[in-house]
Amino acid sequence: MNKSDLIEELYKQVDISLQEASNFVNTILQSMTQALVDGEK
Repeated sequence: MNKSDLIEELYKQVDISLQEASNFVNTILQSMTQALVDGEK
């Protein structure tokens, strides 16, 4: 599963717009990436 697949699945499951799903997934991935850079687990 890739980022596009996650966005599409969220769009279908939660009944939000594709833009909202994309924003949500991007925010989560950015937060996870930053946490890893900062050394968090």
